[in-house]
Amino acid sequence: MLLAFGAAPYKFEKDESASFYVQLQLPTGETKTLWGVGLEKALEDSGVQPGEVLTAQNLGRQPVEVDIKVRDEDGKLTGEVRREVVHRNVWSVMSAPELDWRREAEQKEQPGQSDNERARSGPSGSASTERAAAGATATSTDQVFSDAGNTAAQAAPV
Repeated sequence: MLLAFGAAPYKFEKDESASFYVQLQLPTGETKTLWGVGLEKALEDSGVQPGEVLTAQNLGRQPVEVDIKVRDEDGKLTGEVRREVVHRNVWSVMSAPELDWRREAEQKEQPGQSDNERARSGPSGSASTERAAAGATATSTDQVFSDAGNTAAQAAPV
């Protein structure tokens, strides 16, 4: 679920260059922050708003030339800048209301409906959607966050 987004110094460290971040809440309750200038356009194109469930997909990496602030051996900025080729992640963001794990919790809390009645009527989403929201999230999300450089597309409902 999208919690917040915007421009800020990378990893919120004051000496870092401005970047774009997306803060997400996973179905486990864990909060993750994704960084990258490509996220801004992907989020804008998706139309996803805070509070909505989304999928974030890393489509691969693209080389770009950027200015890098030079640091001395103590990690302090020297005031010098050098040009360097780096690789930026390319992202796709899409709304995914069918993966909203909160909807499943609300259905379980409906008063006056027994577990048997709920089982007969079925969830508003399919069983595969429930599995995707509950089970696949852990592996897919971990792949997106830990393997962002992989050129194979990885999708993660969040």
